[in-house]
Amino acid sequence: WLYIYLADTAASTYYDPVAWHSHEMVFGFTTAVIAGFLLTAVRNWTGIDTLQGAGLAALALLWLAGRLLPFLESM
Repeated sequence: WLYIYLADTAASTYYDPVAWHSHEMVFGFTTAVIAGFLLTAVRNWTGIDTLQGAGLAALALLWLAGRLLPFLESM
């Protein structure tokens, strides 16, 4: 949002701005909250270690790719 605001440009996605915001709130923010809760709660519930290091980084990169993919015009 900050780049779009400062550059005075429009994001080139297949969503209009309101639909994009709704999509990101459901699939970006909400899923990140649920995943964060589960990653912290699983250890308390089961005693099994949660993701650390490379596995956690891979999960974060997968989430980030899902957030940035709509901005690639070649897709």
